[in-house]
Amino acid sequence: MSKDLIVSRTDLHDIKLVDNEGPGSLEAGQVLMRVDRFAVTANNVTYGVFGDSLNYWSFFPAKEGYGRIPVWGFADVEQSACDAINIGERFYGYWPMSDRLVVEPVKVTPRGFSDGIANRADLPPVYNNYSLTSADPIYRPDLEAEHMLLFPLFSTSFLLWDFVEDNDRFGASNIVVTSASSKTAIGTARLFHENRSESVKIIGLTSAGNVAFVESLGIYDSVLSYDRVGSLPEGSAVLLDFSGGAELRHEIHSQLGADLKYSCAIGATHWDAGGGIDTGGQSALPGPRPVVFFAPSQIRKRYKEWGPEKFGTELAKNWFAFIEYSKGWMTVETVSGLDAAGEVLRRFLDRETSPANGYIVDVGG
Repeated sequence: MSKDLIVSRTDLHDIKLVDNEGPGSLEAGQVLMRVDRFAVTANNVTYGVFGDSLNYWSFFPAKEGYGRIPVWGFADVEQSACDAINIGERFYGYWPMSDRLVVEPVKVTPRGFSDGIANRADLPPVYNNYSLTSADPIYRPDLEAEHMLLFPLFSTSFLLWDFVEDNDRFGASNIVVTSASSKTAIGTARLFHENRSESVKIIGLTSAGNVAFVESLGIYDSVLSYDRVGSLPEGSAVLLDFSGGAELRHEIHSQLGADLKYSCAIGATHWDAGGGIDTGGQSALPGPRPVVFFAPSQIRKRYKEWGPEKFGTELAKNWFAFIEYSKGWMTVETVSGLDAAGEVLRRFLDRETSPANGYIVDVGG
């Protein structure tokens, strides 16, 4: 018997822990993974909010009307009917909020495999790849928590920063970051901070209660609470919107006007405030139409231009620097069991989490 944490596709607060009979005997080529640990972050809320429009529900189907929100974490091989995958091997990748998952390894290499199961065939390959920890150059057992919590977010940060710089910051001198306390925003802002010319200013927008925390990070030139959008500095700007709030987005567009050179929609920390990263119907906004940032597109571009080896080297160099930086502000909290995962998810939905905390679920705990 296995367990799944399922979520209503129309009401994310409707969270249920359900039993399933499991896969039974494996077919040739299949592998049964036991999910060991995963992280829950605001990013998982984004997966749920945009599960239909960005196909996140398609990775791990559930009963009608429900879905399994994807998470990043580690799992071990419990059974294997695939000659290339051995029982006991540990893999990092994209899992459901469940304690078991059957995968069908294809494109197997000494460093991992891709899941070739039919329902994932048309989904972005980056989410289907699983890394063998013993062969992963960036894996360290003592940094598993940081890997789960920050690596998926930092990968987005790195690609977003690279995308903006690759476009010469769209000619802008200010980078305006909403939800500046979110971990993906922190990673992005730090990359701009560490790799910028003196002319670039990074402005963080956050809730009044998080202003002191965001200021303490030392990566924003100025930090404003949301009720001070009218105090945004003059000058050309790029908006990196991690909030997804329609009202906030409209206010920023209106304030910056012609100075806003590019509006990038990334996340949905304000998931219940309308708008989101699905920018349809936004034609009435002043200034440029928001464009959804899709990280796999920038990966494909850099793989073509740099090759996988250089891309991996650049990402790893910046990743380890960010890990060291995170030790100064992030505290890891571990909870046990899928029930507890549901409670943590509710806390993110209700914005009752601290930006200084990272949440790890020990599935078997």
